[in-house]
Amino acid sequence: MLGSYLHPDSGDEILISADSRGYIWIGNEERLTFDFDEEGFKLIPAEGSDHKVEITFEQEEGIVSAAIREDVRYERLVGSMELKVREGPVHLSLAEVKREGENVHAFICNVVQDPNDWRDFSVLAAIATSAHLNNGKPAVIVDDTSPADDDAIQDLLDRLQPNQVTVFRCEDEDSQGQIKGSESAQVAERTCNSLSQMNEYVADTWKGEIKTACVVSNADYGQALLATSLACLLDAPLFVTDGPVADANLEELLPDFGSYPLIVVGDKLEGSKAEVVAIAGFSEALAHAKKAGMTVNYIALTNPADRNTRKLSLTAPVYAAAHGGMVLPVKDVGIGKPGALDGEPLSKVKDQLGAAYSALGQHPRFLNLVGSPEAVPACKTTHDVNNCKDFAVTDYQYATVKFNLDDAHEIAVSRCFTESATAGFLLATRSVNFSILHGEWKDKFVDAGLWGFPELRKMFLNVGYSLASCQEDESKPLHQVDFEKKNKSIEAAAILHKDHSGWSGLGQCIHRHTNAMFAPCVMISGGCHAAGIDEGVPSCASRVMARGGVCFTGAARCPTAIATLWGVAFYNELLYENGGRTLGEANMQAHNKFLAHHLKGVFLGKYTLVNRFTLGDPALRPFPQKTPKISPAKTSFEGDTVTVTAPSEWTMVPVHPDQTKEWKFEGSLYVPVGPGCSPEAQWCRAKYDMQKAYYQLVIKVPGNAKGVELKSLTYEKNGEEVTAKAAVEPDLDPVCGQYECSLYVDKGNANDWHYVTVTKDEGSGNYKWTNKAGVSWTLDAQTLDIKEDCPYHKDGAHNEPRRNAKGIVKTMRFNGEAYFRNGLWSDDAADLSTATNMWWHGEPEGIKELSDGNKLLFVPMKMIDYDQKEGKLQSFVKSFTMQVVLEDGEADLKAMNKPPEPAQRGGGALFASTRKMREFKSLLEDAEKLLEYDSTDKEAAEWKALALEGLGKSKR
Repeated sequence: MLGSYLHPDSGDEILISADSRGYIWIGNEERLTFDFDEEGFKLIPAEGSDHKVEITFEQEEGIVSAAIREDVRYERLVGSMELKVREGPVHLSLAEVKREGENVHAFICNVVQDPNDWRDFSVLAAIATSAHLNNGKPAVIVDDTSPADDDAIQDLLDRLQPNQVTVFRCEDEDSQGQIKGSESAQVAERTCNSLSQMNEYVADTWKGEIKTACVVSNADYGQALLATSLACLLDAPLFVTDGPVADANLEELLPDFGSYPLIVVGDKLEGSKAEVVAIAGFSEALAHAKKAGMTVNYIALTNPADRNTRKLSLTAPVYAAAHGGMVLPVKDVGIGKPGALDGEPLSKVKDQLGAAYSALGQHPRFLNLVGSPEAVPACKTTHDVNNCKDFAVTDYQYATVKFNLDDAHEIAVSRCFTESATAGFLLATRSVNFSILHGEWKDKFVDAGLWGFPELRKMFLNVGYSLASCQEDESKPLHQVDFEKKNKSIEAAAILHKDHSGWSGLGQCIHRHTNAMFAPCVMISGGCHAAGIDEGVPSCASRVMARGGVCFTGAARCPTAIATLWGVAFYNELLYENGGRTLGEANMQAHNKFLAHHLKGVFLGKYTLVNRFTLGDPALRPFPQKTPKISPAKTSFEGDTVTVTAPSEWTMVPVHPDQTKEWKFEGSLYVPVGPGCSPEAQWCRAKYDMQKAYYQLVIKVPGNAKGVELKSLTYEKNGEEVTAKAAVEPDLDPVCGQYECSLYVDKGNANDWHYVTVTKDEGSGNYKWTNKAGVSWTLDAQTLDIKEDCPYHKDGAHNEPRRNAKGIVKTMRFNGEAYFRNGLWSDDAADLSTATNMWWHGEPEGIKELSDGNKLLFVPMKMIDYDQKEGKLQSFVKSFTMQVVLEDGEADLKAMNKPPEPAQRGGGALFASTRKMREFKSLLEDAEKLLEYDSTDKEAAEWKALALEGLGKSKR
């Protein structure tokens, strides 16, 4: 029901949104609040509201199609792309080259909407040659002759600043772009009226350099996508034949025919004088790459069927080429709306991914979903809020090796999606060439929407970012007028948005038809349906990706307060962890850190986990590492122990006044910001989002791990530092002991029912709960749940024990109230008993099995106590140490949690691609060349340093 609706007469768009308080009708100068009547499936006036309006809904096949207000029918907005064609050519120009880095040779090709047009294959041939000319990173722009993104093409040319552009021009396309060069940037035009003419260009460009050639027929588009990525991986030209490969005159087509091997993909070639390697499909291509010494850690998953729609599948080889990866074209998967996980489209994809992983020998590190959620199918879950039937839609399953919605994420996944072929190639070329793009946006950010994003703003300031010039005051987030009228482009590396939203309009920000331009930014929105890319095209998310962005992340449906944790965790990973993680890595880690809270039972945890899309290249690292002013929380390992050191400082950031006004809260509120930590936010009885700051310890442990024990904890309270160390009694009974309900004891209002002794009846084996008032009842020997002799049994009460890794009960949750056990430690460890009551009650740690036989351990540790209304820090954790409890043996946690090497992580670096490993080896043999090599690319510099180190060792 949430989303945008149109007034039948005026055409005005209204938004039905939601937050922790309820539902909101947002129209021109009107904001009405509602509660949801689940039985009547309608919105009714919220308690305390000053209106009497009710909203009912029409449904078609279980999907809301219209909202009815006071007999007026508002049609639900469903997006459809209006296709236009230029009336004349667009005029483009090349700027003088000012950027640093290697030379760039860009191609501009032409495509049309016809799903059977030959130009699609000429683009694929161009990609392989572009990768060769640009050190593995293609620079290809596709012009679909639509005027929608003419200025976006110019914007990319201005940022990329190519030294040379070759335009492949069809004589029948007089509306294709006209481009003017400059003194330092040359333009060449090449007539390309047929596939054979593109093959001629490829032959001319590669003549004398071919070591291997790839050949594929235009009879199978999916095989051609695979062949393109294989050609890029092998640094080979791609030739596309018109019809079967065996019928083509290859001796005339290929220069120096017979002097090098031919890789024939998806077809047969017999009786050739050249050495022929036949590749039937993905598994054979992978085997050939392995034989050549390649390691593939990146898969671009795409659907050839989208050739009938937006042709985003054409861009898949661009991403694969830049990251030493391979395209996996799914077979026999139609285009359709996201469906159930066990439905046919997703089950087919699951089987094909499983086969690919088997051929790979393991799962890839990166998986890029190239295409729409209809083409590369997303999953429609059964999770919603308040039974409103707006079910979350997700890509979660792709990040798990077993393709489900339950396991921890092991694969760095994100989706590359936008609204047209032109926009898709702009996104791909922008993403893989990100490190050399020219501009002043790279250390800037902006807040946007009515409330901004205070939890994230301080994080960027901490690493040296500043507000972009278009936002003069951090207390005044950018509004729609700033995006649509005041600024030609939002020159910021990050856009942090929070406001009521829909897929077609981000509150006080942009609309789905915006003409605003964006620097290559990472944008997050905390609004409802902000990433609802399955609800209509163009959407706000797809538009940002078309108009300059490199990442958009947000909820597919309505997020709740707890989703703030995911957003903060995502940016913590991008800014602080391991020199700045890639988009896919940050997506993976943020999901796993949120999973730590879901496993401990946070409200709407599962819904939040599956209610998100992250758009962008999963191997793109958008933020260069910078030294933070305030050190983030960090982990260190020694054997089977892990120590977490807290942030060096906490900052209390005021909540925006417009946010407290929305909540109808009088006074000020603050949120805690500590680098590396994320807040658990929940709507509270006082009518605002209450936040508790946590550190999420998520680490890999051996497969025989049972959990963790807290060994020491240092915290500061009222200016006094306390260090507590564990000394657990060896003969402690697993269950029997003294318990007390700290909810009442700590406040001084406990009675005799809140002090409990648990004993064991040796005869029956059951346990007995006896309170200080002398009232007793039986606890089940196995479950410790109450029996019928408990006076609360008839009311449906239960008792739930919480055990530590050694099976010792540390708390009993009776009838929803926690009873903590006393005497767990000897006298010299009394401080730790106090500390655990404050910070970590020893609730059962979350553990998930991993595909390699190890496990992932989840421990959310509360880090501070503070006065949210005064913004005053009261106490905080400084460090804590935990020991992993194993059934037997030892553990080397440091080795198990070692960050991946540059070549494993991707990121578009010159030497991080597997193809360039060969160049690295040749440079190692030639010290003079290596010392002359220079690059601004951080990963390339890392590989150069490794090469120099290896060279030094070889000399010794």
